[in-house]
Amino acid sequence: MTSEKLATRLKTGDEFRESLRDGREVWYRGQTIDDVTRHPSTAGGIDILAQAFDAQHDPATQNTLTYVREDGIRATKAWMMPRTPEDLRSRRECIEFLARETFGVFGRQMDMIATTQVGMAAYLPLIERHSPEYAVNILPYIEYASENNVVLAGPVADPQGWRSRGSALGRRGIPLYDTDGGGPDARELDLEIDGTVLPGGMRVMRRSPEGVWVSGAKVVGSLAPQCNEMLVSNIALPDPTPDSAIWMIIPVNSPGVRLVCREMTATPEESFHDHPITSRGEELDSLVIMEDVFVPNWRIMSLGWTEIGRHYGLIGALEHWHTLTKLCVKAELFVGVLQLVVDGIGTSHRPGVRQLVAEVIEYAQVLRAMLIASEAAAIATEGGALWPNPMIITAGRSYALGLYPTIIHRLQELAGQGPILRWSREDFDHPVLGPRLEWFYESESLSARDKNILMNLVWDLTSSSHAGRVEIFENVNGFPLPYLRERMYNDYDSSGAVSHVRRFLRMAD
Repeated sequence: MTSEKLATRLKTGDEFRESLRDGREVWYRGQTIDDVTRHPSTAGGIDILAQAFDAQHDPATQNTLTYVREDGIRATKAWMMPRTPEDLRSRRECIEFLARETFGVFGRQMDMIATTQVGMAAYLPLIERHSPEYAVNILPYIEYASENNVVLAGPVADPQGWRSRGSALGRRGIPLYDTDGGGPDARELDLEIDGTVLPGGMRVMRRSPEGVWVSGAKVVGSLAPQCNEMLVSNIALPDPTPDSAIWMIIPVNSPGVRLVCREMTATPEESFHDHPITSRGEELDSLVIMEDVFVPNWRIMSLGWTEIGRHYGLIGALEHWHTLTKLCVKAELFVGVLQLVVDGIGTSHRPGVRQLVAEVIEYAQVLRAMLIASEAAAIATEGGALWPNPMIITAGRSYALGLYPTIIHRLQELAGQGPILRWSREDFDHPVLGPRLEWFYESESLSARDKNILMNLVWDLTSSSHAGRVEIFENVNGFPLPYLRERMYNDYDSSGAVSHVRRFLRMAD
């Protein structure tokens, strides 16, 4: 393939939309979606992604979202391996741009889950030692995905029903799967519907020289209905067996894949004035059901290595750095919103108000410092990548999530009655109501219309059903706060400080 042809692999927005018209099976409210690029529940999020694809070709943003490879071909940064401090800074600029464009509420951008797969390459020697037969697929897949501008989803968690039943079996001392057939196992939870066996947890059902057949289900499936392929694995299982310890990437339209979407929280029928965030669309979450899905060998990155989940903290560090970057950008935008709010309602001169705004500024500054520190203390991986410091990333995410509800409350508190009394565009356009609304709501620094759309933004960010979904998602995305703190406790090396204290106090060894 010539360089000229490779250079055209950067898709436009329209080409991305067309790539999603592939016969995928997506369900919403008991009905299948014929075209995800047009359905109200999925179209808006796809349009947001399509804008990013178009920005790859815009001279003003091309260098932010793409880079020139060593072979002279321009490619997306989504699949770029960071090897130098400049590479990390360059990738961060891409993340920051996409986060600003979506106000930080569209977490699964075009480059997000790609970072997890890049992590497999960053720790390639580790994978080679434990799953050599499939580790050979890692670098070729990244090349394929880069040249085809592939957008990934990452459903890796298990449905709560299976987690509950599996936990009960564990308490009874029954292994999740006894692959040698020598005793009772969790296959007693398998269910047969219309001749199809549905296992409780995702596992390989049978094998051939060309690949494997997989059945089961995964959540949360964020963006799965709106992307090209899915990274599916059982890394969240504490003790998977060889036939359930799999890391694979499958196209969304694979035969046997069925996506069941949650109720949308976007409001595509509303105007941008009335709902600046939710009217644009959202990343839709879904249950990913797999029924006898064939996965060719070249799409399997690891199989049978039951310990891979224990290394996810390192492999997934770039993804978690991506999340920390997005949270940092969102915090900085919150400061901008608050400054506009307190200026617009005339409260910025009050010391108490300034203290509360400063609290959000402090939050944003600490996240920015954590982000920079994670890059300054970056580590070299076995695979030759430069990886943001995982411990600092974990601490930054823990700090961000612990205070996130408080920051949201500060936006609500400082906006006062504004988000409660909001007016529609039709109200302002009405010949009788419009002039009166303008008179009663105009401030020294903002027109009534501008103040109203600002309060609509605060509502969308803090109080709408969409805001509720985002807050819950932030808390559980990449593990909740208690897990992060447990990880910090277990991973932090306090031995040096402990030894110094003991020596200082002249304690016996």
